[in-house]
Amino acid sequence: MTKILLIGEINETLQSINECLMPYFQIQMCSENAKNVKDMIRILRPALLIFNVQDADGDVMDVFEALDIKYDHISMLVIGTKDMEQKLQLALERFRNVSMIYRPLKSKDVLNTCFSILHMEMPVQKETPKGAEVKKSILIIDDNALVLRNLKSILEKEYKVMLANSGEKGLEFIKTKNPDVILLDYDMPGMNGLEVFEKIREDESINKIPVVFLTSVAERELILKVLRNRPDGYILKPPSREKIVEVINEALNKE
Repeated sequence: MTKILLIGEINETLQSINECLMPYFQIQMCSENAKNVKDMIRILRPALLIFNVQDADGDVMDVFEALDIKYDHISMLVIGTKDMEQKLQLALERFRNVSMIYRPLKSKDVLNTCFSILHMEMPVQKETPKGAEVKKSILIIDDNALVLRNLKSILEKEYKVMLANSGEKGLEFIKTKNPDVILLDYDMPGMNGLEVFEKIREDESINKIPVVFLTSVAERELILKVLRNRPDGYILKPPSREKIVEVINEALNKE
């Protein structure tokens, strides 16, 4: 399967692009960090890089500078605004195959552009047969990008996986995406897991969604503190695949 590396802040835009492309390509996501991007390119060997550029700031420019001539054969799609185009022009002019599309995005436009850049024929979309099993959706809320990527790789074959890297963004996703289950990091900067959990339980529109806490501390007192909030489960990090699937299934099947 053709590989694509998505680069940018893990937000709703990147999530939408990921969901749109996943049925057709092998997708991996990476933050706007020059070293991380170069490492992921060496590991993944993608055919296409997609940059979701929020601001033409130092981090983005560092990434473009880091991609020296040995990477200029890789096709690139930049997602941004018309105002950014001029700022990015000098950084991008040395790459052989660069395209740009502007926000606000339509999923169909992103998909068509990717197939066009890669010179691939767009497959005929088939309707989902009646009675076919639909994947349950899982929202993972964690401030650690590595944890998000690892959990996504564990779960994406069986579930539709969405990611949020802060409690605040997680709450936004919950209200707009209505996931079937939430994996929630207990200890986060800003709005921590307990505060997010309380907000969920206070809101009648989302308070029935099962919540499973993630914690990296195995101390008895902390575990008891987690359990006193009566979540639908808890998982110690780093979890095994068997354990995390077991806890998720238990949470989904609770009456």
